[in-house]
Amino acid sequence: MQEEHQRLQDSLNEVELEESRSAFSEIFNLALRILNAMAENDYDFLEEHSSETVTIDRENNSFIFKDLDGFEQAFVTHAQLTNLYYPFFELN
Repeated sequence: MQEEHQRLQDSLNEVELEESRSAFSEIFNLALRILNAMAENDYDFLEEHSSETVTIDRENNSFIFKDLDGFEQAFVTHAQLTNLYYPFFELN
């Protein structure tokens, strides 16, 4: 019984780890697509993936954050992708 319980727990842990990796992969890939959309001025993509508290200023190539008193942030246009990394650690 103890061995069966441990095998089921190990299986559950593997599923949870895979789900976490999958979720991270989706978020990381979306972040890269957003960086690319800013560099390419793909306003439609940026608007589609922005929250309702963010507007895209097409004239100034920037984001305007309504919930931050209209704070404006210019698009990132020259991201150094060599500086992006993900330190994944498996903790047991």
